[in-house]
Amino acid sequence: MEPADRVGAAIAALPVLEEERWRIPGALEMMLAAGTLMPANDRPNLREAGVTKARRQLASLDSLATEMVDLLADISAEAGDALDRELGSGRSFVHFRDSLDATAAAVRRALISVQGNTGVGRPAKRGAAGIADVALIVYEGLTGEKATVTVRADREGNPAGGKFLTFLESLFSALKIAASAETHAKGAIAKAKSSSKTDQ
Repeated sequence: MEPADRVGAAIAALPVLEEERWRIPGALEMMLAAGTLMPANDRPNLREAGVTKARRQLASLDSLATEMVDLLADISAEAGDALDRELGSGRSFVHFRDSLDATAAAVRRALISVQGNTGVGRPAKRGAAGIADVALIVYEGLTGEKATVTVRADREGNPAGGKFLTFLESLFSALKIAASAETHAKGAIAKAKSSSKTDQ
């Protein structure tokens, strides 16, 4: 089966609104154009690779860890008691908080240690991200539903799921995109939410 047929099959599998069916040919063209043009961006880039990637990841971890430490500093007694119960004997909420605080400090030191470093690594997957962005527009436009990634609590390991993720997995397979559909689905959703807040 040709890529165009596989992309078409992925779109046809969506719960398309009856009044939006006329958009399907245009949606197919959008996805095929994205698949043709965007993978050309997946080339090594010194600014996007190696330790620069580590710097970005550590900066994100630093932000998240700091936010958690700040939240724990103001946690209610009831929430602290609940954590104590779940942590079990020999551990406590206070130990958990202190451990997280130490982790946050370690992340911050690691971030400082890589500042200014340069290096070469694998290409950044900007093409995959671009395809996910277009897929989100197509998905929401045809179905009238917000793109989400859900958790399959009924399956072992609670894997990610949802119609948008299934759609993106089919597109990545059809276009031979070697990247994580789950990661890029979540990234596209986050960017759409951020853009929506900026426009308000």
